[in-house]
This record gives sequence, C-alpha cells and structure tokens, in this order.
Amino acid sequence: MTPAPRTPTRWYRVARWLAAAALVVPAVAALTAAPAAALPAGWAQVSAGDAHTCAVGQDKTLWCWGENNRGQLGVGTQVDSAVPVKVPGSWRSVSAGWRHTCAVSNAGNRYCWGYNGASNLGLGDQVDRLTPQRVLGEPTWSSVSVGNALGCGVRTDGRGYCWGQGAPGGPAALPALAGPQAWRSLSAQSDNDHVCGVTTAGVRFCWGVNAQGQLGLGDTVSRSAPTRVIGEGSWASVAAGGYHTCGIRSTGVLQCWGEEPAFGTLRPVTVSPLVTWASVSSGQGGYCAISAASNLYCAAAHGQLALTAAQMASVDLATSGEGDHVCAVSIAARLYCWGANDSGQLGLGFAGGRVLVPTLVS
Repeated sequence: MTPAPRTPTRWYRVARWLAAAALVVPAVAALTAAPAAALPAGWAQVSAGDAHTCAVGQDKTLWCWGENNRGQLGVGTQVDSAVPVKVPGSWRSVSAGWRHTCAVSNAGNRYCWGYNGASNLGLGDQVDRLTPQRVLGEPTWSSVSVGNALGCGVRTDGRGYCWGQGAPGGPAALPALAGPQAWRSLSAQSDNDHVCGVTTAGVRFCWGVNAQGQLGLGDTVSRSAPTRVIGEGSWASVAAGGYHTCGIRSTGVLQCWGEEPAFGTLRPVTVSPLVTWASVSSGQGGYCAISAASNLYCAAAHGQLALTAAQMASVDLATSGEGDHVCAVSIAARLYCWGANDSGQLGLGFAGGRVLVPTLVS
C-alpha cells in the first residue's frame, strides 16, 4: 500500500510551515478537458510516478495513465486508466510524483495537479486539483521535478525554486528560492525528502534528509540549505533516489552514494568504471543508466548494473512510496514500460500483475 506523505523531520521548522500556509493564495488558472485522440507517432520524454505515469509526445501532447485517486492524471476525473489519456495543452516536459504531477507547458508555464495536502503543487494552498493549474503571473520555467511532498524547478533565468517540504529552510506553499546558485538542473526525491542539483558551472549541491548519507557529503547530518563538497570536481547531472543518489560526472563516470541498493557509502563511489555514461535515473530502490552507446542498464542485486534493453534515449524509475515500475523512450522514439502494474501504470490496457521485460506502449 502506498504510504501517506512522510511526517516532516526535525530540520523542518513548524513556524515556517504555518507562515507558508498563511500566505495569500494567488490567482490560479486551469486548463479545460481535451477530447480523446490518437497517441503520438513518437515520444519525447516519460516520467514514472508512484503508481501513475506521464509522457510527452514529439508533437508536444501530454498523456497520463495509471492510478488517479487524487486526480494525478489531470483529466478532471478520479478514475484510474490502464491506457494513456490526453491532458489538454501543449507541453515541453513532465514530472510525475507520489499522487500528483507537475509539467512545463510549451510556453514555459508551470502547471501542477493532483494531491496537494502538503502544498505538493506549489499553488499557495493545500487544495487538490483534478486538472492542470498554474499561478498567474509566475515567471517562466525550464524544468520541474516533483517527489512525495516536495517539488523543485529551474526557471528560465537559471534560478532554482522549491515548494512543499523540499524548500530550503522548511516547507513553503509557494516556490521559494533555492539559494543564489544558477542551476542546470534540480532533482527532487519522492519519499525521503532530499534534493540534489547541478549548477551551470557543474557544481553539485544537495540538501534535505540525510540519515543514510543520500546527500553524499561525508556524513549523515541533514541540511536545510544547498550544501556542496569543496573541490569535488565537475558534474553533468544528478538523480535523487530513495535512500541514495546517483550522478554522472562531466567525464561520463557514473557514481552513486547512500544506502540503496547496497552502496553503504557517505561519498560518491564509481559504478561500472569501464563504461562511459550519458544519463541516470534513480528510483525508490534502484537505478537505471544509459551508456554513451545508448544501451540501458538497470541495478540488480548488490547495486550491480545489468543490461536490460538496448538503444534507449531516456529512462525514468518510479521514485515514491511503493513505486516499482520503469519506463523508457528508445532512440526511435518508442515508449516502453515494465514492472508493477497494479493500477495500470504501464499503459498496456490492463491492470494487475507484473511485466518483467520492457513492453511497447501502443
């Protein structure tokens, strides 16, 4: 059973939470429902949530499927769907979290929908939404990343902002500035409330819960503000997972740290050093990475990478609660999913069971 959002840990300040909840709710705009349509000929990006999945087509359409008990599919209902359903609008990217979703429209606007009991949507309140909604007048965004009770994103000016329990210093109902850095990307973990990011200069910063060393700072002390390791070297990207984090160095080296899936290290350690890596995605209990040759590998027992499928362009793992499925886009723009399917989160037309190999979503 999917757990409820975690109780805030001691480094969160109750006073900040109350102050954030007392903010004046900004004007919010919603999109209207869209009619049924055919799936896109090719896919550009996919994001696996706890028990739902969303993907953006090459034609800028957005589709979601799976669990929908809090409106996380964004289509105005609370009915699960084992097949992709179209979300209205024109879209650039999407991030599926616990029981909510956020996305960046083609115009650069941040929309969020679904569960909002912990200000997960960053709309200034704690009211669930069944359709995509945005804060009117909010500056444009380059990317967003959402987790369980937190979310972060990078605006087009390079500034990073977080909301919910991921905001530096404590929870916030609206996006709060994540330090003075100019960010390349931010990755928000779903269930265990930590965030890591890479600046435009290639410097890695992490903050949040650190009981298992998931911040990779050499200790198990939680941080309420972005913190770096001086002299660590340059990074291309990072991906926050359950009790661990993985990242790609600027040299193409893959490194991971924290507890899962058996690293047990407080600082980054190299994984599969003979392979040059292009990207990595961390999940609740594992990780997958794509090599420079477009081969997809996923973590098996003891944190070792095993070849899963070939010729993939991007991959995303479910990262919250009991989330246990994976989706990937091939270099031919085909979409594949596998793993748990209890709510139809694989988009294969049925719910239940477990799919053990990458299967085409068609």
